[in-house]
Amino acid sequence: MLQVGVSLDRQSIASTLRLVPLAGAIPPGRPGRSWVIPTNQLLNLLVACLARRTRRGTRRGARALVDFDRLYLDAAEYLIRHQELARMMPPSLKKAVRERQKARQSRQVWFGGF
Repeated sequence: MLQVGVSLDRQSIASTLRLVPLAGAIPPGRPGRSWVIPTNQLLNLLVACLARRTRRGTRRGARALVDFDRLYLDAAEYLIRHQELARMMPPSLKKAVRERQKARQSRQVWFGGF
């Protein structure tokens, strides 16, 4: 996931995969081995990991509401940076990400080089 730009360790990904089963994901046969995750499930895995991180960031006992629509677009923004992964995304999702990026750029204020 680090190649995509998200700081997630193997343990965090494995914990997420144990909580949220993904179609086609194959657990390791023995300790020390990696999960096998189909490329078409990377977006779903990234959303699940970001949701888990969001929930863990709240204080103990508090209920964190997870905005999956926002996390889905966040994950898609990470993946769209890589041509191979962007090819697998549906055109409607690519369009939504591009619109979000344009809206963010239009809101940015230029501070003269600060």
